[in-house]
Parts: sequence; structure tokens; C-alpha cells
Amino acid sequence: MTPDRIDYKRLPGRKPRFIGYDTLYLGPDHLLSVHGRGVVEEYKRFYYQDIQAILARRTWSGLIQIVVFILLAGLFSLPFIFTPEEEMAVWLVPAGIFLFIALILLLRGPTCVCHIRTAVQTEKLASLERLRIFRRFLDQVRPLIESLQGRVTPEMMSGYDRTPSVPASEAAAPPTPTPPPPWT
Repeated sequence: MTPDRIDYKRLPGRKPRFIGYDTLYLGPDHLLSVHGRGVVEEYKRFYYQDIQAILARRTWSGLIQIVVFILLAGLFSLPFIFTPEEEMAVWLVPAGIFLFIALILLLRGPTCVCHIRTAVQTEKLASLERLRIFRRFLDQVRPLIESLQGRVTPEMMSGYDRTPSVPASEAAAPPTPTPPPPWT
């Protein structure tokens, strides 16, 4: 190993795309996001001391996909009632395939969208699209961030006021109307 070489550990989650992929790597002092497109790769580093938040929001897209595949299975199994026995396989095979896909999507778990926030940017982490994968990612990254920044306790958050601070004189004063232009 050469002295300038950085050893990376691949993190959970890999988002394959039509042409390319997204994945994350754990470095000694930073998180590396790789976005590959064909023969081109883009790299973004997020240093642990600069990370302000890692956000995940549950989405409905996984549930919608499951419902669509179940409806397609139902649509293909409906003619099964009215067809003779020798033609049943024509309708049941596609219905079974759609049910199998819906089962796989159900077993993969709920979907989410994940972002990482620093002082200068908020970047989407496309490789973390399932909550289960996000939790595994967070279990590996959290100790590294907390070792540099410290741990946030509930007591620290109790004094945090989420409402914007606006002076009472500004909040109570009505806006002054602007006069119309003299040429109208």
C-alpha cells in the first residue's frame, strides 16, 4: 500500500440506472458519493466534520408499485374465469409473474428518499432508496460523525426552538402599501 492511497469501504445500497449507477463509500475522514454514467464517474466528498444532517423521508412509490402490479395480476386473472381449461395458462402465467414481482417489492421494504446536508449544499443520496438500507448505512456512518462532532442528546434538543425568531415590532406591523406609478 502506498502512503497516498485511501482505502474505501463500500456502504450498503447501490442504485443501478439505465446507463450508470450510484453508490457510496466510507473513507477515513469523508463519505464518497460516486455517480457513474457509462465511462464517466463523478465523485463528491462529504467530510464528517462538515455534515450537518442526514435526512430520510419515507415515500409512497414502493406501495404504488406494489398496487400497480397487483392490479395487473388481477386484470390478467379476470379472463381466467371465462376461458376454457386449455387456455387458462395464457392468462395465469402473466398474472403469476405480476404477483411474484409484487411480492419481491413487498419483501424489499418501504421506500425512502435520502439527502445529506452540509453548510453549502444539500445532496440527494440516490443509492439509499429503501429504509432498511438507510438504517444500515446510518449505523456505519453515525459513529464516525459523532466521534468528530459529538453526540446530540435529547436535552440539547429541548432548548431548540423551531419557530423563526421575528421581533414583535416586525410581526405586528402591517406591510406598507406601495403607491401606484404616476403614469396610470
